[in-house]
This record gives sequence, structure tokens and C-alpha cells, in this order.
Amino acid sequence: PMITITTDPESKELADIWGTVEIDADGVTLDRIAVTGPRKDYSSGHGIEINRERLNRITIRNCRVEGNEWMGIHVIGARGEIEELRVEDSRIIDNGSFGIECQTVKNLIITGCTITGNLEGVHIGSYVDNVILENNTITGNRKVDVYRKQD
Repeated sequence: PMITITTDPESKELADIWGTVEIDADGVTLDRIAVTGPRKDYSSGHGIEINRERLNRITIRNCRVEGNEWMGIHVIGARGEIEELRVEDSRIIDNGSFGIECQTVKNLIITGCTITGNLEGVHIGSYVDNVILENNTITGNRKVDVYRKQD
């Protein structure tokens, strides 16, 4: 819990993780990380999986989530609620399914992101209370740019 995973600040290129990154601890920040597909070995095919059963807050900042077989950022878990999911200044592009998919999140904050080339850009599922979308470019997704399920 409460760790930041980041690329060396001296590096011009982002550290590239090929396969699924599963977040199972509270207070994690991913900063300046690329998570790119296609699926490797036994990964799920999603870029970043966030386990709502085990955490309250997560921040994804200055990242690139690209070319994953399924969803770019995907909230998983049978129960639990995330207090805050924050995605800032990131590129979520060309994933096979949704760019960002979330459910059972109290506060969803997406700012300064480019979300394009996915099946759906942002899929806001059930039990998402507060949504802030600011200063984003969400366009060119194959089905819809932003979809909000009505509870």
C-alpha cells in the first residue's frame, strides 16, 4: 500500500510493461508507465486491472495504456467500493474493448487524458456516484466516446 511505481525520471522513454498490471493494494500511484499489449503468457489481456475488493484510492498519472487485447483500465472484483479512481494526463489508446471501464466507484476523476481508438472511450458502469471529466480529448472511439449506464 501507498507506493508509487514510476519510470526513472532521467529516462525520456516510459518503462513499458507488456501484459496486465493488477493493482491489489490501496493508495498505489502509477506514474510514467506504459502498459501495452498484446496479451503475454497468462495475463488477462487487460492493461491495468484495479481490484475494488482491496483498495480505496488509486492514481494513474502520465501513463500510456495502449494496444491491450481487452480493456485499457478495468475495475474488477465481486464486491467492495473504490473511494477515488483518478486518471490524469494519460493516453488510453487503441485497446480492443473499453479504454476506461469502471463500476462501484464513489469518485471517478479523469483529467487531461487522450482517449481514442477504443471500442468505447469511457464506460461508466453501475454505482459510480460522482464523475469529473475535465480537459480531455475523448474522440474517435469505435462505438461511443463516453457511455453512462443508468442505475
